Order: sequence, then C-alpha cells, then structure tokens
Amino acid sequence: MNHYLKEYSYKPVETKDLINSIQFITGINPAIYFDNFIFRAGHPELDVTIETSSYDSNFLNISILQKQTINKEFPIFHFETFVFVQYKNAENEEVKILIDEKSKKITIPLKHKISFCIFDPRSSLPADVSIKFPESFIKDIFSLSFLRLFLEYFLFDGII
Repeated sequence: MNHYLKEYSYKPVETKDLINSIQFITGINPAIYFDNFIFRAGHPELDVTIETSSYDSNFLNISILQKQTINKEFPIFHFETFVFVQYKNAENEEVKILIDEKSKKITIPLKHKISFCIFDPRSSLPADVSIKFPESFIKDIFSLSFLRLFLEYFLFDGII
C-alpha cells in the first residue's frame, strides 16, 4: 500500500493501478482475486466435507462443493486457501489448496496420525462455509492440550 500511495499520490487512479502496485511489490498477480471478489457480484457458498480415507488412514480426503448459482453470468470462483493439520504428536502443518471447480476433491497425504484439521484456518475467504468432519476431530479440538496448541499456533505465530 505504501508503494501505491507514493506512486499515485495526487494523481487520478484506476483499480488496475492498485493491481499493478501489488504485483510489483509482491511478485504475485492479484488479478484473479479482484476478478473473483471485486469485479463481480456474489460470493462462494461452500459445502466442505473432511474425512480420513476409508482405504488408508494416512490420507485426508476433502470434498468442496460450490453450491451458489453457477451460470454464464455467475461463473465458478477460483481461489486458494489453506488447511491446517494438527497431528497427535503435536506437530502441525498448513497445506495450500486450490479451489477451481464446482466440485473439487483433494487428497492430502498425512505425515503422522491426525488429530484434527481446520479448513480456511485464517477465515480469509469471503464465503459462506458449511463444514462436516469426524466427531473425533471435534473432541480433539476441544481437549485442553490440543486447544492450547491451536491457540499458541494462531496467537503466538501472528496469525490472529
């Protein structure tokens, strides 16, 4: 923002100038985010189902369905988000995922036995999200030791 404000102070600007400044500073093209969330109407409505694989418990299956109206006027949304995975051995990781289809199925290989996971842990998606996951995840999230680890990760690592 500092670059944008200095570069365009006291000048007429367009949204493309902000996009160009963000890309210049970060090296990331933010056009897809502007196309999804600024230049068009609506927002994603997601049904997310998370479960360990019934074939192999070393894999996490995530199904994401965009259930908002999708047609020529309102195409599907394309965006990235994260899945926070907490393991029983107190290790954790964040996995970046791309959602670019009406119905997306993602399989994440697990490094250890999973305790729980959280879809969009930073709550950064401007979306209505309904999530279904195993009851065991809920128990571990609310158990004192895992809740402490979760809060330490998000509060002390600067995410919240």
